Amino acid sequence: MTTGRHGVREWLGMALLGALLGGACYEGPGPKEPPPGSPGGFCAPGGLCNEPTSVCEPDGDYCYDKFNVCRGIFCGEAGQCVPVDAKPTCVCDPGYTNEVYSLYCEPLAAR
Repeated sequence: MTTGRHGVREWLGMALLGALLGGACYEGPGPKEPPPGSPGGFCAPGGLCNEPTSVCEPDGDYCYDKFNVCRGIFCGEAGQCVPVDAKPTCVCDPGYTNEVYSLYCEPLAAR
């Protein structure tokens, strides 16, 4: 059985981890979210990606394919991936932003 104090410490640790990763990429519902280590997914533990042509972007904590940077990147229904400086970038439709999640476009009202 966990004590109340242990439960709060666990919750705070998970909240901190979520805040650190929150700006990286969208971790939401849907079949288009790649698993960690795959292009478009979070970097695997240790900052690694599963494929030899994939690179871990440390600032965003996501993997991308250095030869096809938009492979696996899903910007949402209101955006599309374009290569900028050899890295994936989401360009959002009017009324949407990727300010919170760099690789996902969400409505401005959701902020």
